[in-house]
Amino acid sequence: MNRRNFLVNTGIVGAGLLGAGNAAPGLLRAGTANNSDSNLTLEEKPVAFTLPRCRIRFDALEPYIDAKTMEIHHDKHHGA
Repeated sequence: MNRRNFLVNTGIVGAGLLGAGNAAPGLLRAGTANNSDSNLTLEEKPVAFTLPRCRIRFDALEPYIDAKTMEIHHDKHHGA
């Protein structure tokens, strides 16, 4: 199997799982569910999230991953 076939096949399977996502919990439920979340309480105030500074320089993996990719990955991806 080459990379293209792998990506196509996993995309088809993934789309099928997303489409069946609403039906699957009903199929997997064995009996009546009791509300076990009644003891949980949410905090009054949301906690602020701060992105920690990257521990390595962005250009540390330069021969393999360029600095701009590392910067985008850390700042945008982890910041979200």
